[in-house]
Amino acid sequence: MAFCEEIIRDQRKELKKAHNKRFFIDDMEYKLDYEGGFAEGFGIYRRPVGARNFKYVIGFSAYKFRTKEQVISFAKSVIKNI
Repeated sequence: MAFCEEIIRDQRKELKKAHNKRFFIDDMEYKLDYEGGFAEGFGIYRRPVGARNFKYVIGFSAYKFRTKEQVISFAKSVIKNI
């Protein structure tokens, strides 16, 4: 059981590295927000370039990902498919 807990702890630690990561698509700036929870939730927020406040767009579960790069890549694909 301790091995499973270690795997989950390491995964959570890696996924938290994606918190506050930002990327640009077209003329919008996007930000990832780690919300945690049982399914390792993330929220995607956006704002026009040069604007002050971010607004919530959509959220997703990241329990199936192992690295922050996978989370960021998935977030970009979600945005492109909206």
